[in-house]
Amino acid sequence: MLKLVGAGLVVASFGVMGTMLGKNVAKRPDELRQLQFGLQALETEIMYSATPLPQALSMVAKQTRGMIAEVFAQTGKELAQGQGQTAGEAWSKALKEIQPNLLLADGEISILEQFGQGLGTSDREDQMKRLTSIRIQLAAKEQLAETERRQYQKVWQTLGWAVGLVLTLLFL
Repeated sequence: MLKLVGAGLVVASFGVMGTMLGKNVAKRPDELRQLQFGLQALETEIMYSATPLPQALSMVAKQTRGMIAEVFAQTGKELAQGQGQTAGEAWSKALKEIQPNLLLADGEISILEQFGQGLGTSDREDQMKRLTSIRIQLAAKEQLAETERRQYQKVWQTLGWAVGLVLTLLFL
């Protein structure tokens, strides 16, 4: 009886682990969509409302969710403190602090770092061009992430349950 309970726990724990890994694969496209939405909202704030950048970033943070909202909120806070840093430096600092909690790939982080370097350094027209460019790049990354999600989400889930069953059979 004790072996049966142990075997059930092993199968269940690996199954849950596989399911969690599958969910992480599914969350990456959502983060990319949130990021695109946030950048669109930032563009609106800069171009049409002429909101100062620290306030615009804080407003975008309220419109987005998850860790993407944290990137915008942290950058806005850094700029609002007025410690003499540029918007790019504030963006980079926030991105580095929050990056371990993001599910974005290295290429996507690199795009965000490049975007941050030019943040707040030019007029509104140039900022709009930069925001449009990064959104296009992120849309392409989102499509790739969605394809990966379709391919790997079920694989991770199935693999977790299968490994649990195989281990159970080996130890019985």
